[in-house]
Amino acid sequence: MDWRPVMREVFMTVIRKNHPDFNPMSLNDFELLTLAGPGYKGLTVGIPAWLQKEWALAAPKEQDRVWVLQEATRLCNARMDVIGIKPQPGDPNAKVRKVTNSEYSIRLWPGPVPHWCLDFVHAQTLEPKNEPFDFELWAVPLADPVLNTAPWLPLDTISRRLRTMEYGFGIKDEDVKEGEAKFALMDGQTCVLKRPGERDIRFTVPNRSPAQIVDDTEVMNF
Repeated sequence: MDWRPVMREVFMTVIRKNHPDFNPMSLNDFELLTLAGPGYKGLTVGIPAWLQKEWALAAPKEQDRVWVLQEATRLCNARMDVIGIKPQPGDPNAKVRKVTNSEYSIRLWPGPVPHWCLDFVHAQTLEPKNEPFDFELWAVPLADPVLNTAPWLPLDTISRRLRTMEYGFGIKDEDVKEGEAKFALMDGQTCVLKRPGERDIRFTVPNRSPAQIVDDTEVMNF
């Protein structure tokens, strides 16, 4: 299975995020990838006129538009490695699990192998939420490094707290827009969710390409 998203879906997501009052469904592929870029900073009402100007720059002659649109469609149909773009509601690749005794759920979705992303969503509405202030996500050491089927994971000897991708970019928690925070995980990684007054929750990220381990060591049991 190719876990990479179709870029048309990524462009749609970016536009909906940057221009929530604009419906991108009416755009052709050139307009879609153009508006998904960083070029337009104006109001929603000005988008159609701006796109017309971009069309004129990209294809000064009418016959040029056919080639430009073909290239745009090729890019929109391509699958590329993308990490950090949150899934749309109903995405079949996103996995959601309820956090016991909480109004939150954990949502996990795949990126390019071996990467995954995780965030917290409201259990009923599935609306993304930033990490609840009393939740802590920890990575735990491998149970048996010798039989490790995920050699890309760091060989930690102690548990370590995981921080959001935004934190890694130097953004303070209070400056992260609500619902934008997310964690970067990897295939086969085991994590523990810690909450005050509740039992820890342990889970392992699915491993899409486990390494084949050949262990011919004689095992002695006592």
